[in-house]
Amino acid sequence: MTGTTATVLDSVELVANALIVETKDPDALRALPGVANVLPVYQVHHNLDAMAAVHHVPEAWARIGGQGNAGAGIKIGILDTGIDRDHAGFQDDSLAALPGYPRASDDAILPTLSKKVIVGRQYDRLNRVTSSLDIADHMGHGTAVAMVAAGMSNKGPYGLITGFAPKAYLGVYRVFSGDLGDTGGSSAVIKAIDDAVADGMDIINMSLGFGSDIRIDLDVIADAVDRASAAGVIVVVAAGNAGPDSFTVASPAVASSAISAGASYNARFFAVGVQVDDQALLGIAGNGPVPAQAISAELIDVASDSDPTGLLCSPTTSGAFQGKIALILRGTCTFEQNLDNAQSSGAVGGLVYAAEASPDAFRMGVAGAQLPAMGISNSDGVKLKNRVKDSSAVATLQFAALPFVQDTKKMASFSSRGPSVDMGIKPDLVAVGTDVSTAAQSKFPDGEVFAKSGYGVINGTSFSSPAMAGAMAVVKGARPGLSVAQYRSLLVNSASPMILTDGTVAPVMIAGAGILNLDAAVTSTTVLSPVSATFGVGDRNPDRSREIQITNLGSDADTFAITISSTDSNQAAVEPASIVIPAGASRKVVLNFKGKDITNGQYQGFMKVKGENSSQESRMAYWYAAPSYIPVKVNVLENYLPTSARINTNQSIAFILLDATGVPITTETPKITLVSGDGRVGALKSYDPFNPGLWEVSVRLGPVAGPNVFHIESGDAKRDVTISGQ
Repeated sequence: MTGTTATVLDSVELVANALIVETKDPDALRALPGVANVLPVYQVHHNLDAMAAVHHVPEAWARIGGQGNAGAGIKIGILDTGIDRDHAGFQDDSLAALPGYPRASDDAILPTLSKKVIVGRQYDRLNRVTSSLDIADHMGHGTAVAMVAAGMSNKGPYGLITGFAPKAYLGVYRVFSGDLGDTGGSSAVIKAIDDAVADGMDIINMSLGFGSDIRIDLDVIADAVDRASAAGVIVVVAAGNAGPDSFTVASPAVASSAISAGASYNARFFAVGVQVDDQALLGIAGNGPVPAQAISAELIDVASDSDPTGLLCSPTTSGAFQGKIALILRGTCTFEQNLDNAQSSGAVGGLVYAAEASPDAFRMGVAGAQLPAMGISNSDGVKLKNRVKDSSAVATLQFAALPFVQDTKKMASFSSRGPSVDMGIKPDLVAVGTDVSTAAQSKFPDGEVFAKSGYGVINGTSFSSPAMAGAMAVVKGARPGLSVAQYRSLLVNSASPMILTDGTVAPVMIAGAGILNLDAAVTSTTVLSPVSATFGVGDRNPDRSREIQITNLGSDADTFAITISSTDSNQAAVEPASIVIPAGASRKVVLNFKGKDITNGQYQGFMKVKGENSSQESRMAYWYAAPSYIPVKVNVLENYLPTSARINTNQSIAFILLDATGVPITTETPKITLVSGDGRVGALKSYDPFNPGLWEVSVRLGPVAGPNVFHIESGDAKRDVTISGQ
């Protein structure tokens, strides 16, 4: 470039009209003719089993002719850390070879591709690291994500696992680089989106995000997502793991056309435990020796005439517990004494149950004791004590994890929440994101998601997202010929209500339309546009309307009833409340939100649409906020906050002030003070023109090692932030 010092690294043509350049003088580039803007590259972060039943996957598979048709012919692009291509979940020689594939960013990658993994591209150069010319997954995140979306049935240590769309093809776009798979920039992501569109991917999954919301008109990744959607590609994005605070949905999940995925609980979790008679009881292993195999033996209560307390604080008759597992009550002596006394009497394992005063299962510090043991709750211990009173029972101490049933009617606390940066409703819906049993990479021990076995259990909206991408592959494979917007509505608006444990429906800025229901998405004949209706932010006298288009995908004309379900004073209304729509046609209704002198707060609910000929109800979330603009929450951007750093160094704390509706506040200037330690507070800067509501305060750690505690305060919003000097 004449007159400037800049190196062109790459270009983007389909989802943006941009050059990716390296320069030390962005202002000089801005001054060039034809340059609309110059934006910085920023770092992005990484954001089957029981979950299939939670989302009605088996029913959907049965409806389309079986698992062998799930995702058939559909191509899913995974923008992530790469893939462990040798994993059993990605081997399927039965897939038909596709004309024009395989494709790769380098000829050296082509031999590593297969009938299942048909595209392989890496972006090491854009991430400014030495290229390894492969798509190997050094971290394991991408392998885990790809398995959830489209992995073949394969058996791990916790049983058989299968992706949502096992017959789909995979395109692997390794946008994270480096030996640990933790270096990724926005330029690599945009280029990968561009490549995925050019490669003919039907669906793109991005289990990644940028931690601070950028104004939507400046967000180049969100814009690339919208352009990819306009080009006919369905894009699914993890909402992020910055919950439970409001206004934490990350880019590019904020893109209006993206399907943004929040996380709910799985139907089971994995933990060590004890099995007695087919019943699994939760346990916590002691910190002593852990045997390679489970220990099975007759269970014996150590309580006896000589020790009616059952505490086993003193030695007992030699051989009294020979070859058995000793059931011991937690008492006054040490765990080491309990277990040594049991072992000296011949026990092969110890099971210590909590005292009544502290009933929960616990971890034991066993010091030098060598007897394998675990702690269980008081109630479970009493059950076992009563069980062995009259007859024998065999107990198995499982030091490898066992599955335990848990309540699915809960949102994951880490799941990011809306409103979106443009006050839209995000996430769009939720899927299981906790205790996901999936694949792991097995070649790079330093990687975060590594297991020699090739399997692990992991949490995050990163795994809710590929569940939706795989589900979308099933829907598109079963129902070809629809538009991106129609597919998006089928998945989002067919969601089941997310009913929480207390019986209430999850707020729309937490769970969107509800929880993924694949069977409903496969069968629904109703499409809504838009998929959700935000009335935005306003005063206490709203008078707003949204036009909603309803499309009948059924084969016959149908009469649709339209109702409102609300948890507030039912400020919303729809006109008309009933409408006849011919087969294949669309009609519009108007959703109104009106009120007079309403109180400050959030107003939300669902517009429900049900055709007489349909077995499925479609639900569209709506929302309105009348903020008080009084700060009640300091949301610190944890991704950018070091918990420790060198003494005498400058650090920064980034945060957003929120009011009770989750809306960022820009009219109040926060006060930052040093509470303890020998550091000091520097300049406070607002980034609101680029990141709504974002503040950054520079701080300096003191010369003495130890915690530096900084206090942020504005109105009723208060937060202490600790950075330890080392």
